[in-house]
Amino acid sequence: MDLASLASGFSQMKQSEYAMQASVAVARKALDVQESQGAAALKLIQSAELPKNSGGEKGNFFDAIA
Repeated sequence: MDLASLASGFSQMKQSEYAMQASVAVARKALDVQESQGAAALKLIQSAELPKNSGGEKGNFFDAIA
């Protein structure tokens, strides 16, 4: 092997490493955004006013626990 092919191989390995690091950083950021959106949605759901049950009538209130 000559020096040029070694340098080329090393350069390709470094480019692959940087590409992988960038992909991981983008994936982490996407997960962070999804987590914050989920937390905001949960907070919105929890702050919503529940409808009042008018008594013994059925079908006025639906309670779902996730």
